[in-house]
Amino acid sequence: MASEIGECWPLMRQLRPHLESPQVLVDQAIRQSAQGYKILVLRLDDEIVALAGLRRQENMIFGDHIYVDDLVTNEKVRGRGYGTKVIEAVEQECAAAGLSTFVLDTALENVDAQRFYERHAMRKKAVKYLKRWTG
Repeated sequence: MASEIGECWPLMRQLRPHLESPQVLVDQAIRQSAQGYKILVLRLDDEIVALAGLRRQENMIFGDHIYVDDLVTNEKVRGRGYGTKVIEAVEQECAAAGLSTFVLDTALENVDAQRFYERHAMRKKAVKYLKRWTG
């Protein structure tokens, strides 16, 4: 499992540049797996060209749903339909779990991703706020 997760690092790093090494990704993914996190990958030959990291969640806002933590297509091959295939795989995960909803967040400045999601019948439903502090 760890080597498969580590294989995702070059692509995941395009989305999450703070992941400094394959081991950092592996450690984080293993910790998140306690919450049901898993990574779906799309390969072209032997290369991972797109992926989605996801988990099942339940909350008061959306009920029982799939939450997509990470969704990325290699910047070198964007526009070739690989992102669509990953969205379809997430939808299949939902269907297999008997769910009809998946949710994801994207940065406000990530306009290209927002356009992509909207082309796939996804709608903006919230604005997320964050507060960090030390101590």
